[in-house]
Amino acid sequence: MSVKVPKAVYSERALAIAARTFSRRAEVFVEETKTHWVLTLEPRAKEALAALEGDFLNEALSQECRFLTAEFNETIASLQETQALLAARGGEAPAAPVKPDAALEKEAAALMAAVRKGGKS
Repeated sequence: MSVKVPKAVYSERALAIAARTFSRRAEVFVEETKTHWVLTLEPRAKEALAALEGDFLNEALSQECRFLTAEFNETIASLQETQALLAARGGEAPAAPVKPDAALEKEAAALMAAVRKGGKS
């Protein structure tokens, strides 16, 4: 049984995954024209061909929807990541760098010296 489906609806990778999913039920052969895929389904067991065709095309559409959803979500995730990095930086105009505090640096140096001596200050 052969069926012709438009390339505008079904991607090659969606058909390949659907063919793998159906590998126990049917052997799937794919040929290509300029605007369509020509699918030949050969059932491995006696099965209603019309049901096999419909099930295969539903699986291929499901795979196509998964790909489109993943691509859409990838764009959103990238925007969220960009916004998070921008917010962590302080937005469009980040805060001015903190000026060194001599007293704080002196205290930190004393604490580090105490740590090096084993906690004795």
